[in-house]
Amino acid sequence: MRTGHTAHQMAVCSFLSKPMSYDQCVIRMKKQILLGTTNQAKINHFRAYLAALPIEILSPGDLGIATDVEEDGKTPEENAEIK
Repeated sequence: MRTGHTAHQMAVCSFLSKPMSYDQCVIRMKKQILLGTTNQAKINHFRAYLAALPIEILSPGDLGIATDVEEDGKTPEENAEIK
């Protein structure tokens, strides 16, 4: 078991109804990744690739975020910054 957890880390786990250690809490927390794309093919690719992991892949549309961004950067990184 890890030691030296911060007060914030412990507070994050304190909302759970069942007492548990911080490590148990982290295991139970749902992991989510927000993709910065509305390209459904890309979203499906990430979801399929990571399907075996306990991770939920979200798109802006899943969160009700309307995006209409002109991706005119020269690299994917520049386009990510624009978004």
